[in-house]
This record gives sequence, structure tokens and C-alpha cells, in this order.
Amino acid sequence: MAAGFRGDVYSVNLKYAEVLGHACALSLRTVEHSVDFALVCTPMSRNERVLRDCAAKGIGHAILLSFNEPPTRERLAAPADAKVLGPGSAGLLRPWLSLDASIFPSTAPKGGLAIVSQSASLAGATTDWVLPNHVGLSAQVSLGAEAGISLEEMVEYLAEDAPTQAILLCIEDVADGPRLLSAPR
Repeated sequence: MAAGFRGDVYSVNLKYAEVLGHACALSLRTVEHSVDFALVCTPMSRNERVLRDCAAKGIGHAILLSFNEPPTRERLAAPADAKVLGPGSAGLLRPWLSLDASIFPSTAPKGGLAIVSQSASLAGATTDWVLPNHVGLSAQVSLGAEAGISLEEMVEYLAEDAPTQAILLCIEDVADGPRLLSAPR
């Protein structure tokens, strides 16, 4: 909301009746509206259950911000067509959509640079770097454990993304080198 996002936001929380001024449902299944994607902030042990609820609700995109357990790259029990960022992702910034679905404390200006990082720490550092250096972003993505969306898939997507003119990669590990190298072409 601080980034200026004007879409509808629905909160689901078992402990609180309200989060950031939004009434909370007790379950995703009880939200009466259609939902484009889920921003999941639960312990990793609950991720598969939340993803099943997303599938039942018809939500095909999710960001798993779970940090309380070491993430693994094991595939999650999610629908085959679901696009899941994480677990252990620090989130996603899309300034052209006024969308900040991340743990970062500030929003970046609009621009043509996409930053993709396998490290949440480096993603946070680049967020701190873009503001004082007046660098505009098309996207900033923290991949987390890549149990859903891989580095290679993200680069392929951004290579076709209209606002993206350049992609900066913070890479720790490459699962499919030939695919990664062919994506920007």
C-alpha cells in the first residue's frame, strides 16, 4: 500500500481481526472475491497447506516470504501450473505496477533495470542502493529457494517484459546453465 498499489487487498490471519486496516478472514477459502496472487507470511511448515488453499481458490501465483526455517529447493506440493516465488523469498517489487510485495522498507522508482537475486541480503542491499543513486527499476525479485520459479524462468520472463531494458543478476547457483544463457537472446 505504501507503494501506491490501488488494487484490492484481502488479509487472512488466525490471530488478528484486522491487519493494516484490512479486516481479516480466518481462511483464504472464505474470502468472497477472486484473488490474483497470495503473499504468504507463514512458517514454512504451513506453506503446502496454504498453497492447497490457493489452488482451491483458483490463485495461481504466490510469494512465500517464510524465513523461520532453512529453505530447501524441494518442489512444493503446489498445482503444476502454479507460479510460486520462494520459499525464503524476500519478495517482489514492480514499480510500474505500484506493487511492493516484499520485506524491503522502501520502494524503488520506475525504470528499466530488473534485479534478480538468489540472496535476500543482496536484494535488500540493492534496494538500499537504487534510491540514493536514482536508479529506476522495472522489477526486483528475490528468488529464495527456487522451489517454484527458478532463476532461469525469471530471466526468460524479464527478457520479454516491456519495461525491462537490462537485467542485473546476483547469482549463487545455476541449475540449468544453457537455459540461463539462452534466455536473454
